[in-house]
Amino acid sequence: MNPRPVLAEAGGAPRESARAAALWNLGVLLAIAVLISWQLFVRPALSVADNGDFPKIAGRYCIGPDPRIGDTYFAFTNLRWAISKEACWQSHYRSSAELVVLVALGLDHLAGYAPAFDLRWMGAAYALLFLCFVAWAQRLLRSVRPATARTLQVAFVLAVCNAVYIPLFNTFYMDTMALVTLVGALAGVAALLLQEQVDRKTFWITCIALGLLAGSKGQHGLLAVLCLPALWIRRGREVFPPLWARGAALALIPILAVIAFQAVVPENEGQVTYNVLLYRILPTVSNPRDYLREVHLPESYVRASGTYTYQLESPNHTAESAIAFGHIFGYADLVKFYLRHPGQAWFMLMLNLDSASGDRVLNKMSGNETHAGNFEKASGKPAFTRSRFFMLWPAVKHRLTAGKPRVFLAYIVGLITLAWWLAPRRPGMRALLAIFVAMLAFSLGTSMMDGLDAGRHLQIFNFLLDLLACGTAAFAAERFSLRSWRSRRPAIAGQPV
Repeated sequence: MNPRPVLAEAGGAPRESARAAALWNLGVLLAIAVLISWQLFVRPALSVADNGDFPKIAGRYCIGPDPRIGDTYFAFTNLRWAISKEACWQSHYRSSAELVVLVALGLDHLAGYAPAFDLRWMGAAYALLFLCFVAWAQRLLRSVRPATARTLQVAFVLAVCNAVYIPLFNTFYMDTMALVTLVGALAGVAALLLQEQVDRKTFWITCIALGLLAGSKGQHGLLAVLCLPALWIRRGREVFPPLWARGAALALIPILAVIAFQAVVPENEGQVTYNVLLYRILPTVSNPRDYLREVHLPESYVRASGTYTYQLESPNHTAESAIAFGHIFGYADLVKFYLRHPGQAWFMLMLNLDSASGDRVLNKMSGNETHAGNFEKASGKPAFTRSRFFMLWPAVKHRLTAGKPRVFLAYIVGLITLAWWLAPRRPGMRALLAIFVAMLAFSLGTSMMDGLDAGRHLQIFNFLLDLLACGTAAFAAERFSLRSWRSRRPAIAGQPV
């Protein structure tokens, strides 16, 4: 006999049986596992080509590309790597992504492949962590109406489990750790703000996810700090983590974010500000000398207008020159520059929104669009080929917004507005949306600080935006399913229909 549905504690809407919900969750989890496995492990397995960042993590563990493969930067991926002394490099960068590298190395040794290293071990480790966070998020949805929970999960599968994000698992990019842990962090933050009772397990899993996010990469670590208010908004609830636990999290998570930020090489500040000013802005103005005088740079830099920091003809191509440039025109100076010149800030915003507006982020250098390929050279695919696997939602968004930065901006503002309008009126929801919008703003803002390679920041921005679209779909399901149920239920002894 089928279990009878029970009534919700709030609102009286019917709940489905625990067994039906468990079967649904298991089916969704299996579907996600299949979509991930097909992309990461079935030939031709997908990855994202190295842009030069892989050694920042791999070099610390003496992992380098198989020398027989040759140079495949940007154009092709490379799944065949090797552990060797020649590949050892003590990078300045530190990241929580190193934990995934250690797991992948352990799997490689257990399988007996060392000193060869298959990059798909990274994919397996990230996939396992991702599925654990998804399963935990499903558990947190048990108190949500069936229509809401199912809409959210279907939207998540369509928006996330495609070739935009999943191929990043088969890489050494530090951004992948940020992407994966955002799933767990945001699920936990929502639970802390919205649940009537918060147990210690939910609190500590949320803190672990936030800690991993904080330590993922300097540019993304502060996203975890923006979530910290969720650990302190108690709303009079009797069951809530003790003060010492919240205090420990409040101290540890910012420390991890600072460590990740401090691990960025010293020359990075001068590199990115140089690229904004010299490569992006000066070529577009009629009075470049005035701008240089304003930021206390020699007029001789006019000759470098249009160059970026990695070019040999740039006066900023060495680490020493970049550090010196950062002392003259650093992050704070760039923010002040934007405040004095809102027109230039708007120009950079449109440039970044144009890059982020398609199904995948594109970097535009010297008038050319550049993007990383998803396939190995051995697959026979042309250079820079990107997979179109399961690109249902990304294709719709691409059709509507690609190459249209103002339309994309309208979509962003419209989506945020719609989410606020549709969101259920329950305690903690406004705080959750405020945190989410702050994370979106910060993620987009960091891209304004990089004039050449803002793609990594914009990819996390787009991921957050897609998660907001999933949440908005769930809000709509919540509102209209509840309205439909109320219109159909019979009147009960003196209660209005």
